[in-house]
Amino acid sequence: MARTKRFTTRRTLLFALFVVVVVAIAALLFAREDLYAMFQALGRANPILLILAFGVYLFGVTFWAGRWNVTLSRVGHQVGMRNLYVVIFGGIFINNVTPFTYSGGDPVARAYLLNKTQRISYSSGFATILGEFILDFPVFLSFVMIGLLLSIEWTPIWSALVIMMFWAAIIIGWSLLFLRVLRGKMAAARIGGLLARIMGFFRRPANKTRITRGIKKFYAEAEGIISSRKVAFYVVAFSAILWIFGIARLFVIFKALEYGYTPPLAMLVLATTLPWMAGLIPLLPAGIGTVDVAMILIFMKFMPPQLYPVAAAAWAVERAISFVFGTAVGAGALSYLGIRVWAK
Repeated sequence: MARTKRFTTRRTLLFALFVVVVVAIAALLFAREDLYAMFQALGRANPILLILAFGVYLFGVTFWAGRWNVTLSRVGHQVGMRNLYVVIFGGIFINNVTPFTYSGGDPVARAYLLNKTQRISYSSGFATILGEFILDFPVFLSFVMIGLLLSIEWTPIWSALVIMMFWAAIIIGWSLLFLRVLRGKMAAARIGGLLARIMGFFRRPANKTRITRGIKKFYAEAEGIISSRKVAFYVVAFSAILWIFGIARLFVIFKALEYGYTPPLAMLVLATTLPWMAGLIPLLPAGIGTVDVAMILIFMKFMPPQLYPVAAAAWAVERAISFVFGTAVGAGALSYLGIRVWAK
């Protein structure tokens, strides 16, 4: 008992130390600026535009639910948009309270919540989420490439060509890799055996044959999603809209803080996409530290020093929406889903 308490105390202290380091790094980035000016920028913010930014965030999740609805329909499950909307926010809560950021709520929490509320198998749930991810990544990479091309203003021509060739190579390699893995049902039996041993270790009933059959079903359904041109078109379209909504939210935030300033499109695109990649590093909940530093560095790259307080204020508002507000709404959604499961 005492040993467990010491271990918990050590983890708490390490967590607190890391938070202090992250805050110190963020403070150093703005060390030459008057941080009081950041609070002044927040105080001058247009409340209507700030409310609009929150609305853009909430409405954007609707397209996320629509994208998921498309992949679920492909594997034979019809789930209402309202139910998917709530499940997604439950996944957002898990994302924001675990160090895995975009890999905690996706795919584990979403598939789990879908199974408990809609009785859809884990294999189907994982397949639809994986299908989304496989088709969304090229869209994400395309936005990153657009941001990079805009940042160099399409010159010199050789830089643009190198970026575009890099983009094409990754897209082709990405597509071939997953098609080969899914069609070949790579290592399904080995994965099934491993999962059976893990479940046996925790003294949970496990049937290797049944698990392997579920994994093969997962492979087949995921391959069916990404090989369907109609489904792929809708998923890619919804993914593009989701990234555009993220860019639009950041634009509205800057307009709310400094209406006379028009943020560069390259900065908006890169500040929306690259921090997402940084958040995949599993350090702290909601990518605290990695996401923040990446976003602040991008703002400082494009904005003049006299507007650094506005950049800091924009970062604070964006994190208040995506982290604080998203976590609060997600907690409510998770509570609602818990009550539904308990009632059933």
